[in-house]
Amino acid sequence: MTARTRRSLLGRDIGFIPQEPMSALNPSLTIGHQICHHLARIGLRTAKVRRDRAVELFAEVGLDRPQALLDNYPHQLSGGCCSGS
Repeated sequence: MTARTRRSLLGRDIGFIPQEPMSALNPSLTIGHQICHHLARIGLRTAKVRRDRAVELFAEVGLDRPQALLDNYPHQLSGGCCSGS
């Protein structure tokens, strides 16, 4: 499989669940930046649509204050935390 073909499947047909919480997210980028980057790769075109979808996804899994969570950096959350700081 070519790299291009593999990239086209990621996020749509192939999922990734990181097992190491301390290395799953880039500490220098906000959580929102990172998730919205992924949502752009799978076809959500505008920043507003991506951000709205990220908020929906966080709310769907029971995270408190999903809008605020997007503006946090990974180090601002505690392990198992359900709310932004």
